[in-house]
Amino acid sequence: MSRRPPLILRRRSSKIKPKLALTVFCEGKLTEPSYFREFSEEHGNMLVALDLRFPGAPMTLVEEAAAFKKRKRSRDSFDAYDQIWCVFDRDEHPNLDRAFDMARANGIFIAYSNPCFELWFILHVQDHDRPLGRHDLQSLCKKLVPGYSSSGRKCCDYKAIGVGYERAEERAERMNNRRVTERDDRGNPYTNVYELT
Repeated sequence: MSRRPPLILRRRSSKIKPKLALTVFCEGKLTEPSYFREFSEEHGNMLVALDLRFPGAPMTLVEEAAAFKKRKRSRDSFDAYDQIWCVFDRDEHPNLDRAFDMARANGIFIAYSNPCFELWFILHVQDHDRPLGRHDLQSLCKKLVPGYSSSGRKCCDYKAIGVGYERAEERAERMNNRRVTERDDRGNPYTNVYELT
């Protein structure tokens, strides 16, 4: 009597392509990318392809993003579900209005924080709605956000603050609505990072 060979069960690799491709041009090389990578892993964004790039200041970001979009469109069909984002802070950057105008003209999305990205970290932990300078806000972040060091890596312990994501989103929306009511769109404090996440 002949024996059958043992049945080998293997899981096939996924053939599903992401439904949405995000290319994110970040001003910072560490703080923002670290957050976005951990956020993506935590939320299991299997339907999103995330590509992070780091060209520099806001105007440079938008110029690079616009050139990238043009190259991508000419090289292969730029899918309607592809999105290009620029992530930058107020800091002391010149030409912010030009950067916003150029982004709008080229169909590029912006995730902007005033005074800095660390405001988004703080909103995961508590409400915040008073204007502070960048260094003061980073000092507050150091006190409130586990793993954050304003003089070191400037990253947070995402696992410690990630549970507060939905609250951060609500807090940011309320805060931004107050800026609109005050007729100070994007005034200090402001962040719309939740529109990207």
